[in-house]
Amino acid sequence: MPTRYHLKRIRTLLIEGFTAEELRRFCFYEPEFNPVYDELAEGDGKADIADKVIEFAAQKFKLDLVLAWAKENNSTRYDQHQPYQELIPAAITGAETPQNSPRIRATPVRAFQETNPANPFIDGPPVPPEKFIGREREIDIILDRLANHYNRGGSTVSGPFGVGKTSLLHYLRNETTRKSWAALSPETAKFIYIPSGLIFPFSELGFWEYLFSELDEWLGPSYGTDKIISTLESGKLPSRVNITRFFTKLGESKENKFVVVLLDGFDLLMGEINKSGVEAGLGFLHTLRALLNLPAPRGFSLITSSERELFDLFANVPWFGSGFYSNMANLPLAPFDDRQIDTLIDSYLATTEINFDEHDRNYLKKTSQGHPKRLQQEAFALFEKKVNTTGETKMTTPEQSMFAMGVLTQAVSFLFDEARKILAERRERRQKMEEPDDRPALPDGVQASAKEKFLELKPANFDDETRKEVDHLLKLIAIQQDHRRKAEVKINKLGGILFVPPNVRVELESAEDEILTHTQKLKKLLEKVYNQPIHLDGLG
Repeated sequence: MPTRYHLKRIRTLLIEGFTAEELRRFCFYEPEFNPVYDELAEGDGKADIADKVIEFAAQKFKLDLVLAWAKENNSTRYDQHQPYQELIPAAITGAETPQNSPRIRATPVRAFQETNPANPFIDGPPVPPEKFIGREREIDIILDRLANHYNRGGSTVSGPFGVGKTSLLHYLRNETTRKSWAALSPETAKFIYIPSGLIFPFSELGFWEYLFSELDEWLGPSYGTDKIISTLESGKLPSRVNITRFFTKLGESKENKFVVVLLDGFDLLMGEINKSGVEAGLGFLHTLRALLNLPAPRGFSLITSSERELFDLFANVPWFGSGFYSNMANLPLAPFDDRQIDTLIDSYLATTEINFDEHDRNYLKKTSQGHPKRLQQEAFALFEKKVNTTGETKMTTPEQSMFAMGVLTQAVSFLFDEARKILAERRERRQKMEEPDDRPALPDGVQASAKEKFLELKPANFDDETRKEVDHLLKLIAIQQDHRRKAEVKINKLGGILFVPPNVRVELESAEDEILTHTQKLKKLLEKVYNQPIHLDGLG
């Protein structure tokens, strides 16, 4: 019997499991939900934000992504409100008998799931360890450093959103990954994954409380975890001396035990540290640094992930002594090359009867540019297309057609709203910097009428390949919007565009240049789709 999402349960999960600020940050840091973030008002409460997230996710078929995020960041609440899907009664679907099974579903689930292959590609959550592909060099460096009795050095992985940082940390955490490394057996090494959202807003007390509760389950009280946990439960922080003494004894134990902390989203944590006060933040960072400097065999190691490299994150931190990152391996994650893309495709399709030919693969390589998350998304969509055009029971649903039109509507709205907003703000900044811009501004009424005109037009040259191209450009723009917002946050903290270092202004201008470049491409593409010229001041 067909199923549908239980929206009421999902709404309850978001409201009871998260604060309004956490939901806002989800929309901010998840590019696919940036449109929701842009629509949030300052006075929106938790229930309002949850409603907007669910409405958008249901329209864009992204409820799985919301649930995966909720499960990762509050598994207790997630388990409490399950299940999140329910059977659709036969009276609703008209499927009283097997012979009357509908071909058009109320949700984008296939009509005959039992006879159709499940989509092996992953559109949303991190890749599970059993489906992880690539990064052999980075994995070998990290594990080799940890397995060396006299090293056990830290590492940091960095790269843009969706490049696979979280998936890599989950892969390293998996015991099967380390089964050929005797020095990293579960009896010797404890890998503890800590997403930055787990200790949001930042709390050094919360960090150590979570870490030592995990260690207590692994070690038991004989190693002295009970004393530190008792201090934490009283609401006090253990001294840096006591923490370093604990990990020194752990490394010097008969079994040479040690813990590896996988700290995901270190850049977000740094932002929270800055909010909590330089003194408190620096104290926490210096404790971590002291643990990384323990004499061999040390009982503590650290692996961080962040969008920016650590030396960039610490550029403006008033740090004393050698750099925080000086004894950590710096491992930026690059996009996949063609060989790795082919390996991923072959591996994922091995359990299905679907094949991606050379044309399909070239399309995926071109649209994804080797970016792992975009590759998964595009491959997921291509797989769905092939399944839905194979066999007499497959057909495109009205929901899918509406989704395709939604992509065009979103693209048109962006051109007339966001692009113009960026151009207007840039003109205003230049005037403040005494760089006058004499170009006349387009009246608001003209913009509004032009937007309405295009939203009412029917596309003249619109097919699935064009939709994918439009969607891809919007995703690229969303990534650059995220970079632009982060630069604006820095500017606001420093008191405005006139008082910021040149590198921050360059960062903002660079993000805007990328947005406008992709917007220009989007403009030309939409002109072909609608067979109409698009006039927008500043875009040619």
